[in-house]
Amino acid sequence: MKRLTLSHRLLIGSGLLFAGFVVCQISYAAIGQHIEKDGTLREPFFLIPISVLLLLSSSASLAGAALARWRQGR
Repeated sequence: MKRLTLSHRLLIGSGLLFAGFVVCQISYAAIGQHIEKDGTLREPFFLIPISVLLLLSSSASLAGAALARWRQGR
């Protein structure tokens, strides 16, 4: 079995992190938000920072994959 290179592993990881970001965004939209009778806002706020972290991690992993591929060709 052929071993995956570093750039391929980083691309797979980046794709999985981006899929997590998409799942968080869809979940946030599906759950929705509403205002209670006493005026408090109910929303799944915890999904916002998690999705931002997943997106940033995915971008960093993608940049690492590009750097690894660039260094291989050198």
